[in-house]
Amino acid sequence: MLIWLLPLNAMAQRVAISDFEAEDNRNINFDIIGKFNDNILVYKNIRTRHKINIFDKDMNTVATVKLDFIPERTYNIDFIAYPDHFFMIYQYQKGNILHCMTVKMDADAKKMAEPVELDTTRIPVMSDNKIYSTIYSEDRQRIMIFKVQTRQQKFDMKTMLFDKDMNKVTEGRYVADYIERKENYDNFQMGNDGSFVFTHARQSGNRDNSNGLGLFRKIRCAIHLTSGRSI
Repeated sequence: MLIWLLPLNAMAQRVAISDFEAEDNRNINFDIIGKFNDNILVYKNIRTRHKINIFDKDMNTVATVKLDFIPERTYNIDFIAYPDHFFMIYQYQKGNILHCMTVKMDADAKKMAEPVELDTTRIPVMSDNKIYSTIYSEDRQRIMIFKVQTRQQKFDMKTMLFDKDMNKVTEGRYVADYIERKENYDNFQMGNDGSFVFTHARQSGNRDNSNGLGLFRKIRCAIHLTSGRSI
C-alpha cells in the first residue's frame, strides 16, 4: 500500500484587538458602521454619551469623534453605510413628542449636512417611546422607516419609503384590529423593488396551539395579504 503524504498549509488567521478606553464599561452599546477606505468606523454609546471611533486595519484608534449634536433621550440609532458616506437615523423624545431624524456623515464621521427631521409623533404619557424602525433593501437603494403604535386594540403602522439619498418616495398606513398577547407582527423585510413584507401571527385561544400565520406584502401604498395558513 502506498500512502502519499502531502504538505498541509495551515491558514493562519490574524486577530486584531482595539485599544481600551477608560470610559468604556460593560454597559456600553456599540454598532459596527462599516469599512471606509482602510478604516473601520464603530459607534459607541455609554448612557447619554455618543461617539464614533475610527480604527485602522490593525484596530489602532485613529480618531474619536464625539456626537455632541445628539439630544438626550435618544433611542433606536440605525446606520446605513455606503462606500464613502453613511446615514445615521435616530429618534429622540422631547416632552411628549418623538422626533425621527437623519443625518448624512462622511468617512471621517463628520456631518455633511445638518440633521433633518423625517417625522414626529405625539405619544401619551407612559406609552412606548421606541416606535420607529429602519430597514433597507439589499442593494441599499431603498430605505424604509416605519412606526408602529398599538393602543385601544388597534395596530397602527405608518410606512415611509426613501431612496438612497433619503428623499421620500412615498408613504402609507396600515391599521387593523389588534389583541395584545394573541397577535404579533414580525419579520419586516425590504425588497430591491421597494416592496415591504412582514408576517402576522395570531393565536386563536389561550390554550389553543393552533395559530394563524399571514404574509403581508406592501406595494407602493397598498398592503396585501399574499398568503395565510394555520399551523
